[in-house]
Amino acid sequence: MGNKLTCLILLVIIHGTGFLCPPLFGMEAALYVTWDGFEVDKLASMWLIKRHISPGAAIKVLPKGTPIEEGVPFDAPDAGMGRKFNQSSFDNLMAAYHLEDPKLKQIALLVRDIELNTWEAKRYRKSSEIELYFFDLVKSESDREVMFEKADRYFDALYRTDAGILEENAP
Repeated sequence: MGNKLTCLILLVIIHGTGFLCPPLFGMEAALYVTWDGFEVDKLASMWLIKRHISPGAAIKVLPKGTPIEEGVPFDAPDAGMGRKFNQSSFDNLMAAYHLEDPKLKQIALLVRDIELNTWEAKRYRKSSEIELYFFDLVKSESDREVMFEKADRYFDALYRTDAGILEENAP
């Protein structure tokens, strides 16, 4: 009972309302909700939820501007686990769920480099490759489920990569 109460209190603090409790304490899979509009941070966050936070979770995508009245909101305005001026949604999900996996931290650096470093040269070589891949994927793939599957496969492969993921660009 204490864990469920703690989870509820955390969600009230983070979200301001009593959204469905995420599976922080071995609870069943949750519903995560975001708005339409896909880019690297959102697709990486969806992968993170499905692979490392709540396998089996449902992810619901609403039209932009639709109030999020159920589930755990992410990567949408006013979502506790959304993009901030110096953090990606991926960063905020990792922090909220206390994920310390070194490979996830490397992916977080790449996602942050893409999401927040919009006007300057990317710090990491892999960032430009990822950004281009997902720009093309979102532009060319009209079937949303196929796009999600391709994004998941990409991040699965990136997670399995052992070397060179954080090679920096020359100054």
